[in-house]
Amino acid sequence: MGEHHGTIALGGDSGRQDLPGGDHDALFWVDPASGATSSWFAGDLAVGEPCFVPRPGDPDETRGWWVTFATDRTDGASSFLVIPAADPASGPVARVHVPTRVPLGLHGAWLPTQE
Repeated sequence: MGEHHGTIALGGDSGRQDLPGGDHDALFWVDPASGATSSWFAGDLAVGEPCFVPRPGDPDETRGWWVTFATDRTDGASSFLVIPAADPASGPVARVHVPTRVPLGLHGAWLPTQE
């Protein structure tokens, strides 16, 4: 997918007829430099826009992860999803149940570390 600063990730709509307005049930990745695209369809999960988390000290994006919160539309349960940047279309490699509902919107919530 190229270097991280060039990859765009976003939530979108797969075209399901029963998807409530404003919910996203798919994640899409686009590398503007190469035109390569990738997608993962989340089924009954409403997903937020993912945020890239690099492997510490490693500038290669394919060795990092994309993370986001998700809400199961069947029961309202929240999860934190970890998706491998090397193969985002494969979906989450980890799904952490969160004991309380978390609003979607992780993207842009990360702050740089103090150096």
